[in-house]
Amino acid sequence: MTLPFRRRHNDAEATHDRARALSSRRLLETLDADSDAWLNRHLDACTECRREDDAFAADRALLRSLRDKPIEPPRDLWAKTAAALDAASAGRSPAPATRRPIWARVPLGAAAGVMVLLVVFGTVFLSGRNPSGPGPSEVAIVTLRPGATPITVQAARIPMLRPAANGAFQFVYTDVGAVCPRSRPECLPPPAEHETSSVNLLGVKPSTVTLSPNSNQVVYESEEGSTAGSKILIQPVTDTGEASQPPESPSDSSSPSESLAPSTPPGSAGPTPEATPSGQIEIASGVTIIGDAKYSKDGKWLAFSAAPKDGSAGPDLYIYPVGGSSATAVTTDHRTYFSGWLGSKVLASRIVVPAEAPQSPGNPKSSGEPAASGHNNGQGNGQGHATEGRPTSFLFDPVNGTSTDLAASDVWMPVVDPKGRFVAYWSGSLRSTDGVTWQLGDGQLVLDGWLESATPDATGAASDAPEGAAGTGPAGHPTPVVTSHVEDFVAKFDPEGIRLAVWVSENAKANDGRLHLVVIDPATGGLEKSAPLPG
Repeated sequence: MTLPFRRRHNDAEATHDRARALSSRRLLETLDADSDAWLNRHLDACTECRREDDAFAADRALLRSLRDKPIEPPRDLWAKTAAALDAASAGRSPAPATRRPIWARVPLGAAAGVMVLLVVFGTVFLSGRNPSGPGPSEVAIVTLRPGATPITVQAARIPMLRPAANGAFQFVYTDVGAVCPRSRPECLPPPAEHETSSVNLLGVKPSTVTLSPNSNQVVYESEEGSTAGSKILIQPVTDTGEASQPPESPSDSSSPSESLAPSTPPGSAGPTPEATPSGQIEIASGVTIIGDAKYSKDGKWLAFSAAPKDGSAGPDLYIYPVGGSSATAVTTDHRTYFSGWLGSKVLASRIVVPAEAPQSPGNPKSSGEPAASGHNNGQGNGQGHATEGRPTSFLFDPVNGTSTDLAASDVWMPVVDPKGRFVAYWSGSLRSTDGVTWQLGDGQLVLDGWLESATPDATGAASDAPEGAAGTGPAGHPTPVVTSHVEDFVAKFDPEGIRLAVWVSENAKANDGRLHLVVIDPATGGLEKSAPLPG
């Protein structure tokens, strides 16, 4: 008898091959005690095989979940069936008077059912064949002629970004009133034939383009080396594609700009805005955007974090009052990261390090040699002694310039759902070997309830404070969302706050990763057992 895992001399791959085979086999049958114990020991020590084992389990769970989902017929099945019936009826010769046609002797419902079967089986089994005689195969071919019809949707103006012929990028509005199948693109003219607005963005860094809620402004960062290099710009736009006047700034926007002096990152000039001939407004220069730039829901404020372009220090939180002349750096510690908006206030995170550690941490997503992160992560990347930082998050009010720390500690980059019930965040530490670039340390990506403290209103009665009150933050009952190795993540909720999409990278230097989609039980705050997309 030949053993399936005979060890080969000086072949380390044999153990990995055996682990992969056992991982797949145990999904079908129970392993013996020795094999199961060996596999568990190997997976504890081998990250690559553990990832493959998780992938096997995720694929199995996904396939099993299909058993409980009824298969929906194609939207145009009846249209195709009816067309097939008409074609078959028109092509038949008249039947003898002494004999009724077969379709006349069969109830219409049964006849339609038979035709559906002929269509389905003929399409599946006879696709690509050249039938030589009459029969169901002819019906199958006839039914392929009526293609899918476009789905009519409520007309909407959709903005998009596309390369222009001169090397610039064009920001284009186009009206969309239908969704067309790929097989019939002619049912709706291409965007180039019915665009209504086009604004050239010179030297744009596409990954930083953000459209305002009322679609009258575009904020973006210019690429280094372009005419407007290393600048953060606002481009007003109108429906005709011409530069528009900036909207009026909020009446109380002078408060933060007057009370908070902008910081000047080392090695770079401070924000020195100036209008350009094309109608652009420069709101900052010498810095690069870290993460996302987002407008508040009412469109009155823009928030982002930015660090010196030369990488000499980490980012600070910037606030721009729409209609103003410049963005203001509201922190000066060079270790503050914009996370998102919660109502009218900004959610942000900062890294707190020991007094003896370097005091200028930078972007945790841009380390050249990332340290390990996740559960029981490594102790650095070989560039020096690893320094551990602890995250803390806070709410910032751009109107009065005040900030309030969240009650919970070790909360990094929290994202609250639109209904204000749940929050997703990294619960754990961060690590750096140079005090400038940081990576996720030990911890987990979790989902928790969101609490907002009650504060007395003007009448003395308690009311729910929307943000910023003492005690606001995670409820303290976290549930792990992703248990695998994590070095970078992006989390977003759907508008109803019951679906959470999490993009996870297992290697901070890579651009690809895994997308997880989980469903939240609104009553319990727990995760549904069957995830639509487990990873």
